[in-house]
Amino acid sequence: MANTGPNSLNIEQLVASGTREVIASVEKQTTAMLLRDREMFYESEKRITDNIRRSEQSVIAGLETKATDSKTLKLAVVGLPSVLTIVLGLVVGALQMKTNQKIDTSSKQISTRLALTEEFYKRKFTVYDNAYKQMLQLLAAVRNLESNPKDKEAKKEASDRLTQLYLSSRTNGLYMTKDVSNELSDVWFTATQVPQLNTKGTKDMRELEAKMSDVEDKMRNELLGNIIPLREEGR
Repeated sequence: MANTGPNSLNIEQLVASGTREVIASVEKQTTAMLLRDREMFYESEKRITDNIRRSEQSVIAGLETKATDSKTLKLAVVGLPSVLTIVLGLVVGALQMKTNQKIDTSSKQISTRLALTEEFYKRKFTVYDNAYKQMLQLLAAVRNLESNPKDKEAKKEASDRLTQLYLSSRTNGLYMTKDVSNELSDVWFTATQVPQLNTKGTKDMRELEAKMSDVEDKMRNELLGNIIPLREEGR
């Protein structure tokens, strides 16, 4: 039988009290462990969540970068023809400007050359024209002296024309060719050998006129020879 006295109650109370304390202690420890485990779980969950978020942000940033790069590439592709057109326009403009400058320079050089050439042949024509007139004047003076052999004025006129023709053949080397100059000298020498100007001369008027005709033909051929090619080029 169980004890029912006061001492028996005290023991039961002590056991019950000890049991409650043990249970309370166990519950306290269990609660602490649960709280600690829950905190650890929350921390782990937070770390995982943060890692996931960082991964998501990294992926999103990468996608945004790719999208930006893709957009930039698209914009570059779309704008490339315009850029090329502008660059090509600048290059063509520069080349055109350079070409225009070359054409302008060449045109000025050609114009200057043509002006100098024109002036040269004008003077050449003047020299040959004067030489031709001097030959005619010499021929006229000799014929006048032929009909008036003792006329001092006629003789002086013929002598002066002879001197002018000689000077003309020797002082126009810039415009007169050597062939024309030599033939004018030959005309001068033939004139000095006609009896009208030299009583011991052995030449006659027909020879003088033939020499003059030869010089006239040569001067005409030289002058026209520089005009005909220009006409042919202009056709």
